[in-house]
Amino acid sequence: MAKPRKVVRTKRIYKTHSKLPGRVMRGVLFALLIVLLVGFGYAVSKAIGGWLSNTEQTPESSQQTSLPSDPAVESSVESSEEQNETQSVKGVVMTPDNAKLTGEALENYLTGLKEEGYNTVFVTLKDENGDVWYQSDAEEAIRLNTVRSDAFDAQALCEAIKKAGLTPAAHITGLRDPKAAHVRNQNSFAYSNQLNTNWLDSSAELGGKAWLNPYMENARLYLSQLAADAADKGFEQIVVSDVNFPTRNTTHMNTILTEPSRTAILGQTLDEMQEAAGDVPVYNWVDMAEQSSLSENAGLVDLREIGYGKNAPEISLSAIAEKRSVLAQKYSVEADDLTIAEAMLSQMKEDTVLSGELMPVIAQEDLQTLLPVLERLEIDSYIVL
Repeated sequence: MAKPRKVVRTKRIYKTHSKLPGRVMRGVLFALLIVLLVGFGYAVSKAIGGWLSNTEQTPESSQQTSLPSDPAVESSVESSEEQNETQSVKGVVMTPDNAKLTGEALENYLTGLKEEGYNTVFVTLKDENGDVWYQSDAEEAIRLNTVRSDAFDAQALCEAIKKAGLTPAAHITGLRDPKAAHVRNQNSFAYSNQLNTNWLDSSAELGGKAWLNPYMENARLYLSQLAADAADKGFEQIVVSDVNFPTRNTTHMNTILTEPSRTAILGQTLDEMQEAAGDVPVYNWVDMAEQSSLSENAGLVDLREIGYGKNAPEISLSAIAEKRSVLAQKYSVEADDLTIAEAMLSQMKEDTVLSGELMPVIAQEDLQTLLPVLERLEIDSYIVL
């Protein structure tokens, strides 16, 4: 007979079935917890993503919506742009001899100008003898053979001026031009009724010279082409001197029309030069002592009638001294040169017709004397001869 097997009873035998419901419950709870965590994580991540997205878009959208509707911001931007456009000019006239410098000599010259406080260099492109000193592409200059054989490269000069930290500008002599002016070129005055004889501002024996006639289209075309060419070469400002009629020996000068008036045709000449130069400003350089002392019949330039808003009045104390009595009476001031000079500038600045852009032309020897006058009148731009 087999020996009976002893059964060992443990706690596990009796508790196996009783723990099953608990395990199921724990499993269900764990699954629910996982679902809740996943859902919570998704919600949080979505919220964070939306917040980040809004943060990235806010500057752009805010800028787009606030700038147009915020007058203060618009005014600030416009004021900043206007300030850049009207930066004061401390200019100096560069003679053709210096314009022909190259290499180290040119660099030293420009460096010296900057150290003296200048920020703009006005290069003479055409002088009062009618010589065109730069390699011009103006068709009339080529046709009239006014470009010198030793002409300098204007574009290269502009680049050198900019490299030196200065602004390149141009000086063009206007209607005083004995080289291009001649009746055969249909751009000058004729003598008396002799339409084939050139008029001169004095006798030939005394060195009389011909002038361009602004009533002649060819004369205005020539100056406009020079202005356009200067702008194309890289000059950022242009000042034009001698935009006036001759004042001597005018008795036998004919081919002068009456309509429009003399000053109106001078204004048209400047307007056409400005149009040709595009965005490059063109200034009218006027010898104030000479013009202010003239009578209307002697060729006085009435700047009010010209109506041109960019003027460069030449203020010379020595020139004022020569015409002191006439000028003192005209400006109703004591016969003091400096007082007369201030009266000239003050009238131009305060006149509602002339209160555009003023950039006086001052002789080097007068600069220190006239600087306090410019400061009192709040004129910050000038050109030194």
